[in-house]
Amino acid sequence: MVGGQVHADAATSLLRQVSLVEYAVPRVSGRGDENGQQRVWTTAMTFDEDIDARSGIAGSKSDADGFMMGVTRRFDDQLLGYLAGGTLNGSTASADGVVDTDQVFVTLGGRFGLHSLDQGMFVAANLTAAPFDYESRRQIGAGLGGAQGNADGNLFGASVKLGYDHVTADYRVTPTVGMRLSHLKREAVAETGSELALAVDELDEHRSDLLPRLGVEAKPAQLGNWTVAPALSIAYEHALDGADTTSRGFIEGVSIDQISVFDNADVFRVGASISAKLDRLTISASGSNQDENAAGMISASYAF
Repeated sequence: MVGGQVHADAATSLLRQVSLVEYAVPRVSGRGDENGQQRVWTTAMTFDEDIDARSGIAGSKSDADGFMMGVTRRFDDQLLGYLAGGTLNGSTASADGVVDTDQVFVTLGGRFGLHSLDQGMFVAANLTAAPFDYESRRQIGAGLGGAQGNADGNLFGASVKLGYDHVTADYRVTPTVGMRLSHLKREAVAETGSELALAVDELDEHRSDLLPRLGVEAKPAQLGNWTVAPALSIAYEHALDGADTTSRGFIEGVSIDQISVFDNADVFRVGASISAKLDRLTISASGSNQDENAAGMISASYAF
């Protein structure tokens, strides 16, 4: 196809992957750790999305798989910080085109309890930066061959959240509300290989999301030598400035707009997780789902 919709779909998927990295950081509450204690940890994460076609715009499919390692430190009764780095490799397919992206990211953040990290009101923040490589290929059809292109780009994300840990004898309820700002900058893509290859403009795109969430964690239970704690969450994300992305390409000076199929400004997400602790070792797994995508993580951490 001539239009190159996959360039817009890939940009939209990249902007949403900022949250995948943030949510994949384990043990960010500091609960159960001693003051001055550190944890080293590793996390594997996956993301899959399948979006139906709409109003003449082709459907798309995206996936990403990644890995990161980091360290978390509880400084005192009120302050926790973390630093991590990793890779995230993704692919987006739509309208007879495919874009592959390879990210190398750094993420850092922390949590401050107004009275204590263990309960009560807190503020949490995260910053993520990820340069990425971008490679595209499209089948034009009608005997006109295929078009290929490549570019570099940068992805940034920042979030801040206000929450409250309410603790009872049997469970912990944690409502939070916050905001995330995401920014994508991708170089121009000069496709080659076909008479209908596109000269795709540089893309500078951002989105702002409102992030209310409710988490419920059951009281840890003893299972042999392990201490096990299940949890559930319900989250809502509202895109304050629109959820779709528009890219622009040119053929012989003729402008062609490319619009992403994803345009859902209101996303509800349900998640579940479980953690198991044995002495200083903690293993946890989590997953979340909405109508159009699913994500999963598994992590292991060791305190010292």
